[in-house]
Amino acid sequence: MVESYTDAASLDMLRWLIGKRIESYGAEVEVDEGVGAFAGWLKLSRGWVDVSFDVEVTDFPGFESFEPLLQVTPSMTERDGDPYPLGAEVTGVTRIQEQLIQFHRPTDKVDWSWWRDAGLRFSLSDGRELVFHCPSTRTPEVHMRLGSKVTLPAPVRNTFQSGRLRRFEAYRREVLL
Repeated sequence: MVESYTDAASLDMLRWLIGKRIESYGAEVEVDEGVGAFAGWLKLSRGWVDVSFDVEVTDFPGFESFEPLLQVTPSMTERDGDPYPLGAEVTGVTRIQEQLIQFHRPTDKVDWSWWRDAGLRFSLSDGRELVFHCPSTRTPEVHMRLGSKVTLPAPVRNTFQSGRLRRFEAYRREVLL
């Protein structure tokens, strides 16, 4: 099984965020409303926190692939992009983890299985949630959603590729930090 989980420094940064007030959030480059290319940011009272999906080499059985890896880093540099006002404290952080499994057809033997951190769910003091999610394993875009209960689209299941020689299934779980 291949795992692409967030590194220890990013997890420490997420723990540090609990109890901090987020003034606003956004992305330096928005490809669509609420969708940032590669990264989004959180504006705190002092400084910023970047939530990015940096493309890195991931080792799979028999091959390597460039995949988005979740990183959370502090910054004191002012961010570009239009801010979305927020004004609430972080009361909890949940990691959104997704699994992709490749099956070889027609035997349905598992070729490989990959778990990755695909996003973050920030619980806020006003009862809302802010979700940063990278739904694609191929395109490092950050979908930013704010609401009272943010639901994510279901992962795609039973996707076929290469003349139906490979089949993919996807699953999601959420793990409280």
